[in-house]
Amino acid sequence: MATNFYLRELTKVIGRDIGLPIGNIRKGIFITNAVLCMKPGAMNAPHPSACVKNCGDRSLKPLIDLIRPKAIVTLGVVPTMSVLGLYANLDPELAVLRRSALRDVFSKVPINLNSCRPRLFPMYHPSRLGQMGRERAEPSGSNGWELMKSDRLQMSAIVNLVR
Repeated sequence: MATNFYLRELTKVIGRDIGLPIGNIRKGIFITNAVLCMKPGAMNAPHPSACVKNCGDRSLKPLIDLIRPKAIVTLGVVPTMSVLGLYANLDPELAVLRRSALRDVFSKVPINLNSCRPRLFPMYHPSRLGQMGRERAEPSGSNGWELMKSDRLQMSAIVNLVR
C-alpha cells in the first residue's frame, strides 16, 4: 500500500526506520489508528462523530495515558480532531482549535495538550491526497512530499529539544 510506504519514508527522515521488527530492537515509535472502532460503510466512508468520540474516550485516551508519549503525531483531520477532542475540556483554546481547519491547526505546531506533555503535531496524511493538501496549504508552491519531509524534521528537532 502506497500510504504505508510513504509513512515509513517519513519516519526514516527523522532517523526512525519503522521497517520490519528485527529481534528486540526498540524504535521509540508506537503507531496506532486514532479511531480504533469499526465504522459502518466503506473504508473511505466518513467517520460518524459518535464513533470518533466513543473510540477516543474508551480506547485512545487510556492508551495515551498508558504510553505517556512525549509527542503525538496525527495524520489528517479525523485523528487530529479526535486527539484535540480528548483534551478540549481541559483547555478552551483546544476547543477552539478543534473547530478550525487543519491548515489553521497545523500553523499552531506544537500544541501542548496538558502541561508540557504530550505535545501534538498535526500533520497532513502521507497519502497522495494528503500530499496534495499539504502542497495547497503552502503559499511557496513547493512539492507536498518535500514539505511533509521538512515538517517531520522540524517536529523531530522540537521533540529532541524537550527530552
